[in-house]
Amino acid sequence: MPTPPDRTPQTELLTVAQVATRLSISQRAVWAMIADGRLPAIRLGHRATRVDAADVERLIAEARARSGR
Repeated sequence: MPTPPDRTPQTELLTVAQVATRLSISQRAVWAMIADGRLPAIRLGHRATRVDAADVERLIAEARARSGR
């Protein structure tokens, strides 16, 4: 199966629960971030949603930049 042009074979996809754990927030907060567009998500069917780990790292970097860290 060919790799989509915007994804590399090394892409790490995380579940909503894993993202919540990494960010120390609730799963509901992660869903809210997905819904309002702050965190891109990949829907793999009705019940499977994944988030690219690189997008989580980008979100952390942006938050650090805003807070002056």
